[in-house]
Amino acid sequence: MSGNNFDAWDFEARHGKLNNRVRKKNYHTRVLGVPVFWTTKDRTIVAAFSLDSQNRLAKTIYEIDSSTLEIVGPPFEWHATHICSLDLSLDCTLLVSASYDNTIKLWAFESRQILTEFDVRGVYNIVLSPNARQLAHTINKLGRRKIYICDIPP
Repeated sequence: MSGNNFDAWDFEARHGKLNNRVRKKNYHTRVLGVPVFWTTKDRTIVAAFSLDSQNRLAKTIYEIDSSTLEIVGPPFEWHATHICSLDLSLDCTLLVSASYDNTIKLWAFESRQILTEFDVRGVYNIVLSPNARQLAHTINKLGRRKIYICDIPP
């Protein structure tokens, strides 16, 4: 990354080629953060975004092949609005997502099935413990941030 430019892959066009340069967003553009990370398989990336040009809210989670930029398997599609945070267990069996719809969802990663859902107002960020038996999440209410830790149901 240098200056106001950064390299970026053109996923939506699915060309699989590197764009020459993409301008960083300026202060006039309202862009919400989009969670993205590599799986421990090192072959796929997990990201929350929208392929709908009319609705830019990232409310669907995709697994993407890192070499072809093709979507792998069905998407995770049960959030009503923007997903603000994601985490994947170290063994790639559990995915946890948090959304501005005031929910945290725990998913079976391979089957894309929701295992459980929590109603949490003002959720800001989430992370699974290394053994995936606990979940830490932060909330932001009226500018006051708090951290909560809860056990994951067996």
